[in-house]
Order: sequence, then structure tokens, then C-alpha cells
Amino acid sequence: MKSSRYSSLALAAAVCVLLSNCQQLPEKRPEAPHKLAPWHLGEIIQTFKVWSTSDSGLGSLREAIDLANTSPGTDQIIFEQDDGLYNEPQTIYLDSPLPEITDNLLIDGFIKEMLWKASGIALDGQNRHQILLVSPRTKLKVKHLTLQNGRSRNGAAIQNKGELVVESSTFNDNGGTENGGAIYSDGPRAIIYNSTFYENFAKDAGGALYFASGTNRLVNTTFTLNKAERGGAVFNQAALELVNSILANSSPGEDCHSEGTVTANIQNTIESNTGCGQPYSSKDPRLAKPGYYNGPVKSIPISTASAEFNWGDNEAAVDENGKPLVWDQRGNGDPRYACGITDIGAFEIQPAVNMEIDTLSDQDIRGCTSAKNDCSLKGAIALTNYSPRYSKITFDKAVFSTPTTLYLDDSVAVSKNLLLDASTVATVTLQSDHPSLKTVGDSVQVETINIRFSK
Repeated sequence: MKSSRYSSLALAAAVCVLLSNCQQLPEKRPEAPHKLAPWHLGEIIQTFKVWSTSDSGLGSLREAIDLANTSPGTDQIIFEQDDGLYNEPQTIYLDSPLPEITDNLLIDGFIKEMLWKASGIALDGQNRHQILLVSPRTKLKVKHLTLQNGRSRNGAAIQNKGELVVESSTFNDNGGTENGGAIYSDGPRAIIYNSTFYENFAKDAGGALYFASGTNRLVNTTFTLNKAERGGAVFNQAALELVNSILANSSPGEDCHSEGTVTANIQNTIESNTGCGQPYSSKDPRLAKPGYYNGPVKSIPISTASAEFNWGDNEAAVDENGKPLVWDQRGNGDPRYACGITDIGAFEIQPAVNMEIDTLSDQDIRGCTSAKNDCSLKGAIALTNYSPRYSKITFDKAVFSTPTTLYLDDSVAVSKNLLLDASTVATVTLQSDHPSLKTVGDSVQVETINIRFSK
């Protein structure tokens, strides 16, 4: 089989001569997220360990928060016990709301050395109490925690009057008698990413989240089965960016309701909404049941058949400091970009990747797993453009057992070095009225084996 190699300029010239029509591809994304100022919690001064699941007393979370509030500067609270207490899921049942957070604080529920095993901490309001309250001019970051069964007028799990960041946490069955069943944010900023909200409720608005003020962002977060008259998942009357998130299965009202400003709506699934912008998809995401699929909190998987699989926006999948997300909600062990492009929602499928073209479709089908008919040329190239692991695309022997032509209605952008290898199948012809392949970048090279181009 004959092999050929082109630099970006040589390939463009060769394809243009062959197909006689070069043009610029349209921009991938019609809008970009606003660059928020980096969120700095501050250097950690002291670390307080929680080694008891009791509501109060020595080693309790309540004691740790009291100590952190009286300790000047930023502190952190972690959960450690020498006897392996946290090597399986534990619940702290609260007899009253936890102390108001009055000094910058990180509460980190990640349990070390528990990869692929269920672990973690749930804070339980026992259907009577609000769980956390953040005072004005105070910063709180919560990560790898479950907050459940909180009850309050507004913000049964967290009421935020300061600046809040939530990472890789799960909120379920929290209820507000007015607004914001899980979180009510009335401070200058709230950023939530890699998190899951299910079965939360509010009587009026924001069954899961209510943004009353400030500049706020949701990234790679999943909402399902939340309830409110307005905005079953999210109600916004502030400034809000929605990125790579799933808002679905709310009742009785829509999933998202905004009377404020939605400054960006990037690759979201929103089944129904008022004022939240045009979503990527409004179809049922076909979510699985919550479970311990790894990590310290329950998460909710999508499937490889979901429209959300490999359809997020990598550039917008960032944390509170604008840095790319590394893991999905479950943390260490489950990469955020398993196939090269992030999934939409908190959960990233970790499939066995097979970059083998198995369909003649011209659509962007980017499953590329062992399933049949889930990997088109456009889809495979889209994934390899972003993936540091894959730079070779092959062709299914059954589909391409005889000489086959792939018809392309527009150019396919290639932004990294790539090998299209048809050496084990019959000759493959790429036919289009436009350049079949268009390289992006001066140093990008495409090598083809047993591939022909035709107009």
C-alpha cells in the first residue's frame, strides 16, 4: 500500500489542486465563556482533622469548623482516622445546623488510597436542619462531599452570602420552603463544577440552585429529578454561565429558568427552559441511577448511546482558576477527557476506545468504541484532534472490504499530526466538493495509506 505525507501547506496545496475549492471552516463555537477573575482561597495556614462521625465533641466536624473560624487565615478540614473509619461511606447526622463559616475555609472529603472503592462522607440534615451557611466576605470551598436531607427556608444544604466553590460533590433530597432547595447563593460569586444534584426541591424557585446575585458559573454538572414551580434544577436572577451541564427531568416546571443574564450557554443539555439560552440538546439524556461508581460520592452515569458522550467543550471545561479539569466527579482514576473530548455532565465514561471508522455516514459520530456504527471519519478526527493518546485512525475490515467512497459535504479540520491508515482494507476514496481534509497549524502533518481523494 502506498503511503504519503503532507505538511499543512503541502496538503492544502495538493488537496486544492485536486478539488479546486479551498475555503475557511466556520468557527467551532459561536460564543466563549467570560473569563472570570481567578478565585483564590488563600494559602492554607492550618489543617484540622475530623476523626469522629459524631455530631459534636472531640474530632467532630462541628469542632473543626469552630476551630477554623477562630484561626486567622485560610484553613482546611480533612477526614482522617487511623483505624480506617472512612474506608467505607460514613454519614454525619446533624442535630443542628453547623456553625456559620466566618473565615476562609476548604472542606475536603476526598479519602486517600480508596481508588475504585466506595468511600466518603455524607453530611445529613435529618430533614430538619440547614447544613452550611457562608457569611459575607468569606470564601468557602467544598469538595468530594455529599450534602443530603437538609431543610431550610432558602439553601437547605448551603446558603452562600460570600464566595462559594463546589467541586465534585453530590446534593440530594435537600428542600427549601421558599427557594434554592440545595444551594441559595446571594453573594458575589458561586462556581460549581463536576457535581451532581438530584431529588432536591423548593416550594417556589430553584429546586436545586437559586442564584440571587453575583457572577456565577456551572461547569460539567448534572441535575435530575429536582422539583420547583420555576426552574426545577436552576433559577437565575443574576449573571450565570452554563457550560457542559445536564439539566433534565425536573418537575413540575422547566429545568432552567432565568430572569437574570445568561452570559454563556455552551454545550448544555437542557430539556426545557425559560430564558437560559439555546442548548446543545433538549433530548432526554437517559441517565442511569445514582451509585458509587468510584470515588467518595455517588454519581450518575450517562451511556455511550447518550447525546452527551464526547460532545462537551474542552476549552470551557475549567475550574475556578481557569485551569482545565483533570478528572471527572469521581476524582483520581477517571480522566475528564477519556476519549479526547469531555462528556457533558459530571460523569465521564471511560470506554475502550477504538479509533476505527465503521460507518459511511458523513455525520459527526464520535463514539469510537467497540460498538457498531458509532465512529465516522468526522467523529474520529474530532476526537484525535484533542486526544494526546490517539493519532492513528484505521478502517473496519467488514465495512471497507471492497473499494469504498466516503462522501463529505464539507472539509474536515485536522489540528494535530494524524495517520489515516487503510492498509488492511480495500482502497478508500474521500470525495467532496471541498477540500476533504483541511489542516490547522503550520506544522500539522497528515499521512495517508491507501487513501485517495476525488472531487
